[in-house]
Amino acid sequence: MRWYKAMNNITSDPALHLVAEKSKCYRHEVIAFWILLLEKASQKNDNGIIDEIDFEETDFTLGLLSGKSQTIFKALVERGKIIDFTIKNWAKHQADTSNAERQRKFRDKKKANESNDDVTLRNVTVTQNNAVTLEEKRREEIRIDKEVSKIELFPLWLDLVLWQDFVNHRKAIKAPLTKKAEDLAMGALLKLIEKGYSQQELIENTILNGWKTFYEPKTNQQHKGNGHGTQQTKQSLSEQARNVLQRI
Repeated sequence: MRWYKAMNNITSDPALHLVAEKSKCYRHEVIAFWILLLEKASQKNDNGIIDEIDFEETDFTLGLLSGKSQTIFKALVERGKIIDFTIKNWAKHQADTSNAERQRKFRDKKKANESNDDVTLRNVTVTQNNAVTLEEKRREEIRIDKEVSKIELFPLWLDLVLWQDFVNHRKAIKAPLTKKAEDLAMGALLKLIEKGYSQQELIENTILNGWKTFYEPKTNQQHKGNGHGTQQTKQSLSEQARNVLQRI
């Protein structure tokens, strides 16, 4: 058994309705006979050729009165639906019915797309000092967009240069920051900054000691002053925020 394509308007095809009127047969009889012809054509070959028709047998198969199938056939020929015992436009409507053919076209299309991609990668935008491929330029734009998005997520008081040093440090000790770990580390850093410590000292101290997070330095008397830690912290955070904004 094999599949064949059929139009989705067989029952409402005006041409078949005219054939029914011309042959003085019922529409369902013409439609049934037409489908039978399509089946025969698909069983024989890929060209839509109807080799032989036993009209007597066909009348019996479809439950038609004797001679009706031959009358309908003649009307189909007159309407141009059948030409030289061949279904009109059969090859056009049955194109790509085989899986092998579809696979071949898919491979050709894929190869063409890969070729176009290769041409795109070879196109270059010439600048004053070098030539940057369009693909590299696109990747660079995406990277910049991502970096900008990351910056917008960080608080203003955080020195991004120092923080990146800490991130690189975590990677170097094979303990890269997860989102949760980053939030916890940032919280620990902020608590110490609020006590009057500078984030540069805290981050550098953590890196030098190979720690995963931030700890209060042991010699802390010089940082706490005369009980004015809160006021100094506010000033420190403000100054650090201004410094960060100046770097952006």
